[in-house]
Amino acid sequence: MATSTDAQVDLNPIPLYDFLDENEDVCFIRLQWLDYTNMLRCRIITTVFASLRHEVYRPVGAELLTLLEDEDGNVMHDLAGAMGESPLIPDWDSLQLCPWAPEHASVQCFFGKYNSGSEQQDQKHLSIDEMCPRSAFQKAIVQAEKLRLRIKIGFEIEFCVSGRNEDGSPLDRPQVPHSASSMNTLENFMLPIMDEIATDLEDAGVSVLEYHTGDHKGQYKITTGDTQPLIAADNLVFTCQVIRNVCKKHSLAATFYPSWPPSGIHINLSLLDSGPEESFPAGMLEHLRAVFAFGLPLPASYSRVLASRRQFGRFEAWGFHNREVPIQRTSQTSWQLRFVDASANIYLVLAAIIISGTAGVKEKTTLTVKDCKGVKAPTPAMVPFKNKS
Repeated sequence: MATSTDAQVDLNPIPLYDFLDENEDVCFIRLQWLDYTNMLRCRIITTVFASLRHEVYRPVGAELLTLLEDEDGNVMHDLAGAMGESPLIPDWDSLQLCPWAPEHASVQCFFGKYNSGSEQQDQKHLSIDEMCPRSAFQKAIVQAEKLRLRIKIGFEIEFCVSGRNEDGSPLDRPQVPHSASSMNTLENFMLPIMDEIATDLEDAGVSVLEYHTGDHKGQYKITTGDTQPLIAADNLVFTCQVIRNVCKKHSLAATFYPSWPPSGIHINLSLLDSGPEESFPAGMLEHLRAVFAFGLPLPASYSRVLASRRQFGRFEAWGFHNREVPIQRTSQTSWQLRFVDASANIYLVLAAIIISGTAGVKEKTTLTVKDCKGVKAPTPAMVPFKNKS
């Protein structure tokens, strides 16, 4: 797949053909993309059409890819009108089986555009649109690689589980005893469901390191292993789909809403070289307020990161194994970004993180912010109300 918006698009179908040869039961392919509001959208095509469209080019697209539209279709119509089209460009290397829908597979897509001044709408005149979130992330990776930065990314994903009414709407969370990392809580009813989630992910090539109960009632956490950045982002989209659909199969609703209770997507970022171990986080900290705009897109996002809730969103700080700050250092070359939640478009927020860190390396920014070793004095939440100013 092309790595620049200026390059001619490579629609190499060989990964598709190899995939279909190995998975003969697949009849449908979901062409998926995340819009700016983190809404996962798709066009479903048959495998027959998927194969034929490489012999005679036939684009699949949407009206400006519904970039800014909510579920009711009533947002930003002035920016996503009826004129124009953005063809979907599948990245066939991202093909995944959908374990909850045996005849389906999914593939992540770039937003495409036809070159200006061209009246022909064919592959030769097709390029990746600079408005594409996935492309923005890929370009950030390329810029990091030019500085010889080798980055791997994994995730800790928090979600809440509740029962379902007959119409499919969520019930209150199951009334069972719950505490963090509790075996009794898991064995109450969620252990086989979490096993199924982990097995489906492993079978699809997504490395699962661990899972356990979260801090709040009905909350669970699953941790995926680190891998190449673009693969990791695609895997996160896939992991959330697996969690939702396995829970749905068992008449449960899985939600990733940031608050309440507070649920996040913790990003584990590792630098495979020790050279930029100070300048990369220095760049992230220098641009942290801007990165927050991508990682905390909803009002509920800021409810989650209140001070003294051990949710790390009110300070521009980092700390070694300090979970009260936005950036936790977990080793000499590994960092955990704790402020992001599932309402963020993961491609955009990771692009912002890598661009800011890369800028720090390029400019040789010094890490002047000291290691935050914790709050010794009582925090506002600990002070009695009458003593608060």
